[in-house]
Amino acid sequence: MLTQDSVSCDETTTQELFTAAKQGDVDVFIRVVERYCSERNLRLCLRVILSPSRNPLLHVAAGLERDEILRAIVNHFPDQLVAGENCREDTALHLAARAGRVPTARVLISRASHFGGCNMRRTLVQVKNKRGNTPLHEAVVSGHLDVVRILIREDLQPTYWENKEGKCPVSLAVERGNVEVLRLLLAEPLDLSRIEGVSPVHAAVLHGKLDMLKEISERNPDLFGLKDDRGGTPLHLAAYIDYHDGIRFLREKFTSSTVEYDRDGHFPIHVACKQGHVQAIKELVRQWPDPMELINQHGQNILHVCTMHGRIEAVKYILGNADLEKLINEKDNDGNTPLHMATLPWHPVALLHLLLDKRVDLELVNNKCLTALDFAVEQTRRTDSRLQKVCTN
Repeated sequence: MLTQDSVSCDETTTQELFTAAKQGDVDVFIRVVERYCSERNLRLCLRVILSPSRNPLLHVAAGLERDEILRAIVNHFPDQLVAGENCREDTALHLAARAGRVPTARVLISRASHFGGCNMRRTLVQVKNKRGNTPLHEAVVSGHLDVVRILIREDLQPTYWENKEGKCPVSLAVERGNVEVLRLLLAEPLDLSRIEGVSPVHAAVLHGKLDMLKEISERNPDLFGLKDDRGGTPLHLAAYIDYHDGIRFLREKFTSSTVEYDRDGHFPIHVACKQGHVQAIKELVRQWPDPMELINQHGQNILHVCTMHGRIEAVKYILGNADLEKLINEKDNDGNTPLHMATLPWHPVALLHLLLDKRVDLELVNNKCLTALDFAVEQTRRTDSRLQKVCTN
């Protein structure tokens, strides 16, 4: 059993170790470590490894770029190369990558290979911390090009892995706007099917990085074929967030994506209509001379979608554009016209704009032989029924 005196000795000796580590005094450091090991006291050995802030001595040395201290520590405690973690579950290599310590990264990887062979070296490079970041994620976020180069040379697998924010290193490079790191990562022969989380192109769109879009299109245009978890292309996302520069670039450079469906059966222009982004609609409608071709999988044209979602400005734009006149009375797969669609979910302002337009045919019926007026009557009946129930209760 340890006494209070031995605990005090622990604290004193631990302080000696940290002082030696900070000063780079290898001789003193090794003498203290050997004294601990000779005492064969498990608690003392543990105290050698951990600082009061739960930072292993290996981590302190890594952060200070003390190569001699690093070698001394891993010679006595080689298992700490992988097992030694701080409160954030960082290994020493995480800290070296975050701080851009190139010599330290090399020492850690080299010693891992010496003690544990390829498996230990690979494990060290692949370890994730609490944020789901590997050392490669940390190096990319911090923009340390040389460390990134070392890490991908050791193991390319972490390039594909997402962290807890759903971002792989390539997407993080795009988000940070680091062209040099992006070029380095894209120089590798990537298997696109293995990329996890947000795709690099979606990340460029989301963060409005037109320069990143151009860089990716030059380095690896196949990345533009990746879709999000809703089956959306980068152009779907650009239409959703109303990113005009991105829409123009994608429309001109990757024309076929303008007529790709997402999982809900919508083209990018329908996504813009759902959001009421008039400028985005204008950009996308330019691509096709015949607007009748812009039909979603429900047979709905862009006016159907705008009226269904009550997007007043978009409705006004379409009604005011002579080139889009033929859309006004078109029917979808259920036989509903845009007027039906404005009535069914009850968007009164959109409905009013349609009713005031003399080109709108009020008598058209859907597949159930119902006019828009029939829809309105049914809506009124349902509303009255609900009100009666509320009053009764």
